[in-house]
Amino acid sequence: MLHAIGSATPAFVLGRRMDILAWNALAAALITDFAALPPRERNLARLVLLNDDVSRRYPDRELVVRNTVGFLRLDLGRHPTDPQLHTVRRKRFGVKRFDHPDAGRLELDYETLYHPDDDEQLLIVYSAKPGSPAEEKLRQLASVKDRSPGVAPVR
Repeated sequence: MLHAIGSATPAFVLGRRMDILAWNALAAALITDFAALPPRERNLARLVLLNDDVSRRYPDRELVVRNTVGFLRLDLGRHPTDPQLHTVRRKRFGVKRFDHPDAGRLELDYETLYHPDDDEQLLIVYSAKPGSPAEEKLRQLASVKDRSPGVAPVR
């Protein structure tokens, strides 16, 4: 499904604890080059909370941090004995703003799709409103050819 979405829409798959399991090239262009990160650092919570280059891309940092913590609490509610989680809320859709170093300010809608048979994995898809400046900026990011889609190794 991730690859069927195509190259004009940023999308990635999250697993337990917000581990980034797979991504397309435009998600890497928008957020960070996941393939260049050590596997342990391919975690959206870690990137949003601890990586200055990534966190600067979110002008609504406070909201992004609250949503990240809420997601981790949801995972903890499902797995209360997981020693890797410290602290519950599911957010399925919304708007996320980015300050991209090359593309500038983008406002994108997002949808979270849960697999009906595996709620441990979810697909996050970003999209721009048709005809918006963000749509053109995503087109420009999509033209960058040096980033490739990827799949994180199984841990």
